[in-house]
Amino acid sequence: MAITASDIMYHPCFCFSWPTLLLAASLSHLAFTQSPDTPLRPQTNDFNSSYHLTASQQEAAGIDEVLTNNVEVALNFERSNWAGGSVSELDFYRVPSNTSRAAAGTILKVEANVNSSAFTLPPNTAISRIMYQTETLNGGVVPASAYILWPYLPREMSDGYPVVSWAHSTTGAFAECGPSHVRNLWYHLMVPYSLVLQGYVVVAPDYQGLGVGVDARGDTILHPHLSHPSHANDVFYAVQAAQTAFKSLTKRFVVVGHSLGGGVAWAAAQRQAVRPVEGYLGT
Repeated sequence: MAITASDIMYHPCFCFSWPTLLLAASLSHLAFTQSPDTPLRPQTNDFNSSYHLTASQQEAAGIDEVLTNNVEVALNFERSNWAGGSVSELDFYRVPSNTSRAAAGTILKVEANVNSSAFTLPPNTAISRIMYQTETLNGGVVPASAYILWPYLPREMSDGYPVVSWAHSTTGAFAECGPSHVRNLWYHLMVPYSLVLQGYVVVAPDYQGLGVGVDARGDTILHPHLSHPSHANDVFYAVQAAQTAFKSLTKRFVVVGHSLGGGVAWAAAQRQAVRPVEGYLGT
């Protein structure tokens, strides 16, 4: 039985982000076009992961040894980019009990001093992570995660350090794909790092279903990809939660986004027209 992109994305064995899915597809294509009997080898031999599919997983997916090898290369590439283990194994992403009815914007958990050596951050940059309650498209509430980048010499305003809320682009559809869980925060030397090096505090939500994947009741949180109003809620409530957790932050902020995040920044401006948030200066 042939394996398809849909099988790779949704089979329980697999949990790929979009770049890794493309890598897996490319490796599989090359394997079959070059030689069906010769498995490919990664160009690096220092992956920080040695994950292998079990025989039962191979059988369930209907894949042969060559494709198994190529999927494992992609999986180990993916896992090597994690800042720690799976989100299902990390304490930070476990939602506290009895929080399912907390109001949107409520702080659920604060990890003020994250071990920065697990990330590839600019020099003299610190990182925090927060879990907070956000609002879904239909008005419900779910927990979500965000990271905060702190500059060594922050700019100062009259009421605290200036805040930029960063809305990221598409990173995947599963909990493992939250930027706060990835060593380079998905953007490496792009916008978030440039902002923090300019002295701004960056508050960056993972979005619903990314990072935190299970709520306080044990139910899976689905990621509402392309639901810009949902992600705009994530942006506003992440800032609110960060301001609650860290009193040194100013109440004023702007929103910046790229790709999917550009649509989120637009939705934030639209939301402001009907549900004004004090301190929002624009997109």
